[in-house]
Amino acid sequence: MLKPGAALDLDALRAHFAASGLAKQKTPERLVVVNELPRTSLGKVCKEELRKEHFR
Repeated sequence: MLKPGAALDLDALRAHFAASGLAKQKTPERLVVVNELPRTSLGKVCKEELRKEHFR
């Protein structure tokens, strides 16, 4: 969750992960910022919808 007006870029995220010891091959290849996550009727994150929308 980003604070209003805050920015996040993939290079900064990768640098943070590298500094915390995460292996390079485990870091994200891309970054997708969304305003809200799709939810199921139970309020859980609908991973199937996320895949349809962002991993075409």
